[in-house]
Amino acid sequence: MRFSRPLDPRTADAAHFSVRKVGSLDGVGNETPVDEPVAVGVFLAQRRTGEILVEITPWQNPDPQSRYELRVEADVLGLDGTPLGTPFVSRF
Repeated sequence: MRFSRPLDPRTADAAHFSVRKVGSLDGVGNETPVDEPVAVGVFLAQRRTGEILVEITPWQNPDPQSRYELRVEADVLGLDGTPLGTPFVSRF
């Protein structure tokens, strides 16, 4: 994920960035809802060029027959202490 401002490194962790498995597809594309946490590593890279990246890496390869949800909590802080304000959720 790319951010537009520097982040407080204490909030760039697996408690603030998470992935959950939310669906499993059968052979014909029917989805069964599930709710399973996915173990991830969260790595912050703030470069002198102004690029701020948070890399979220699952510890195991994701199942291509599943759907996942990435969540960024609202209490992720900028380096100035300002929170993001609202959670961010994306499904893939």
